[in-house]
Amino acid sequence: MLLLGLFVIFLAKSVGSNNCPANQEISSCESLRSSTGFTYTVPANIPCFENCKEQEQGWYFENGTCIVDSTPYASEKRLPCVQDVTPTNLTLHVCENLQWQLDCGTCKCNISYTVTDKKHSSAHDPKEQDDNHNYNGLPPWGIALIVGGLLVLFSTILFGYLRNSLR
Repeated sequence: MLLLGLFVIFLAKSVGSNNCPANQEISSCESLRSSTGFTYTVPANIPCFENCKEQEQGWYFENGTCIVDSTPYASEKRLPCVQDVTPTNLTLHVCENLQWQLDCGTCKCNISYTVTDKKHSSAHDPKEQDDNHNYNGLPPWGIALIVGGLLVLFSTILFGYLRNSLR
């Protein structure tokens, strides 16, 4: 019975030694802003990380799309939004909810980075448009006004030219 108790304690310690933070809550995109973009940092309190820096690790969007392999000496393949990557940091041109994953044999870690107030930050993903604006930042009525004005101008010039050429 004593041996069984010691085995359970040993097993609990070995499982706990590979624990990593499950989630990094980030208050806003502004807190990630750096001089080159939005920088995400791997926490320093992952016990097995130092032994696994050269093992498989990478950054992913929430939907599982691989952004970049952050292993040193990894291939240069990366999504265009990546500004810089090291084993402990990722800098992007956009602010997104991400995942960092490490797979090093018995040491496996998956950390979710969640920006809690992305909508009210001035630095969220530019692809996320609200319903009242298009990609140029103009409301639909603004585009209609510009197009209408250009049509009137073009029509006036065309009819003026035709009237003068028929005389």
